[in-house]
Amino acid sequence: EQALVHPSVDPEGGRDNQRLEFLGDAVLGLIVGESLMRELPEVDEGTLSRLRAALVSADSLARLAVDLGLDERIRLGKGEEKTGGRSKTSILAACYEAVVGAIFLDGGYEAARRAVASHFGEDLWERARRHRDYKSALQELTQARYGSVPEYRMVDVSGPDHARRYRIEVIVEGKVCGVAEGGSRKRAEQRAAREAIEAIAGKRDDD
Repeated sequence: EQALVHPSVDPEGGRDNQRLEFLGDAVLGLIVGESLMRELPEVDEGTLSRLRAALVSADSLARLAVDLGLDERIRLGKGEEKTGGRSKTSILAACYEAVVGAIFLDGGYEAARRAVASHFGEDLWERARRHRDYKSALQELTQARYGSVPEYRMVDVSGPDHARRYRIEVIVEGKVCGVAEGGSRKRAEQRAAREAIEAIAGKRDDD
């Protein structure tokens, strides 16, 4: 219950969610960091930090809070209510962190980890992929595995000037590992890099 009490309800009372938010922020960072470490063994610290930051960003946590209905349950002071506090990203994100903190206090780390996994609704690695720079990730992967970097080759440009389509292939160790199209060269390269990552990961799984 305290996790849902915004400081505006009773500024002097101290029975709000700020301390739980502080704890939840730390617990959430640990849970997401552990998952990324486990799922992405070949990715360096800098990339892991960027992925974690994206996953626990205020925007990301605010969306989770809305998905869980916290925007309807949080208690706000009259002033905050009038100014649209229920839709403020910062308030929603803080509320979600406070809920994670409360779960940790009640049930410990494992309970919090299970809750976060269910809240995200899918494997953290799958969520992380949506935030990734696939070209950087592919380069890190090929350097770690083969000691080389991928090569991008434009194989076709089609369509009128106002609707160009670019077709890109990415070559790793002399072999085409991904081919994709996009409305810009950059977008096509990102899509081709994603295909290459999946192809290389599949090869590892088959080994």
